[in-house]
Amino acid sequence: MAFVRELFFDNSGRFMLRKYSNLRISALIACVFSFILLSGIFTPFNFKRVNTEAASQSTLPSTITLTSVSDNATVSINPTSTGVFGKSADDSSIKFNITTNNYSGYTLSARTSRTTLVNGSSSLSSLASSVSESQFSNASNTTLNNRWGYKPNYYNSSSNSNFLPSPGTSSSTLDHTTAANSTAKNYTIVLGARVNTEVPAGTYINDTLVLEATANAVPYTIKFNKAADDDIVSNMPSNQTGSSVSANNITLSTTTPTRVNYTFAGWCTTIPVASAGGYTCNGTTYAPGSDYNINFTVDNTDNNLYAIWTSTRGCNKAATTIGTGNTSTDAVCMQDINDTVITSMTEGTQHTLIDMRDGKSYFIAKQADGKVWMTQNLDYDLSTSVTLTHNNTDLGYTTSN
Repeated sequence: MAFVRELFFDNSGRFMLRKYSNLRISALIACVFSFILLSGIFTPFNFKRVNTEAASQSTLPSTITLTSVSDNATVSINPTSTGVFGKSADDSSIKFNITTNNYSGYTLSARTSRTTLVNGSSSLSSLASSVSESQFSNASNTTLNNRWGYKPNYYNSSSNSNFLPSPGTSSSTLDHTTAANSTAKNYTIVLGARVNTEVPAGTYINDTLVLEATANAVPYTIKFNKAADDDIVSNMPSNQTGSSVSANNITLSTTTPTRVNYTFAGWCTTIPVASAGGYTCNGTTYAPGSDYNINFTVDNTDNNLYAIWTSTRGCNKAATTIGTGNTSTDAVCMQDINDTVITSMTEGTQHTLIDMRDGKSYFIAKQADGKVWMTQNLDYDLSTSVTLTHNNTDLGYTTSN
């Protein structure tokens, strides 16, 4: 489990360290809203310093970078008896930007543990509902006196120009993107309030406002391929679909396929190639039930896994030469003998063929005239029904030897 840390000084000047347990790819920034209420004489501004550190997890498959340009929003207001509206200027508003290589983008949210702005025993309450700036500043709207709100330039994934109630302990969604962005997306949060002379002068400050950008789940599809030409394969697992935000957490199906004359040896990320004793995986191999790792920076709706098969017949399906022994390297599968293998044979030397249908061995030899003969009769049980496939017959194969 990783932790996201917020480093800051509290109002008493004490150094504080706050931790949030974090299981998602995310980045956070802590910000502060401050109001300076003036009443004839300037009231000193009690600055609360905030340092931030983005979440960093090197083991996670994608990254989000949240960069703070300004992590404080301040506004000064000189109140009247009927109420005065004020908002933070452009250079006194919260500003930050976000980039990510996560294929499905990110979700930006805001939360705070306190919705009021506090100055000693006095406080300003949050707006009860969204209001436009013209409503907030209208002199006749006295019901909005001694209220504050914030105006993010995005809210619920749409452009926003209204002042909103303070977010609570449950995160409010500001923006939801759907794709990676290498060009930073810029965000601004303006602070606004309307106060009258019933509120004592001073600096009103909120608890830390936490802005968090979290990686969106990436949809995936894992397709299982039998990689067995025309052979019948039973018990194939169904394709897996879903979505994820974490690395190595997609558990593959435990279903194990079966194929006559072969043993299943796992799943390969590339198409296995014929080799001595069956097929070889030149990609990454996964066992049934193991964790499958996807790349969260790309489209994952077409991940393919291919079955790896080991022959139980003890012959080399990828042979270009034929040995004189009877091992899986020396012996050639009868159904896969070809011109290249025949050319490699030595005149008068005995070689081994293995019939893929029943695993029986036969000897062959090359004569002086270049012809190849099997030295014993085919001993195959014709009473047994066999479905002809690519792997147990050479129908259509011809040779000049």
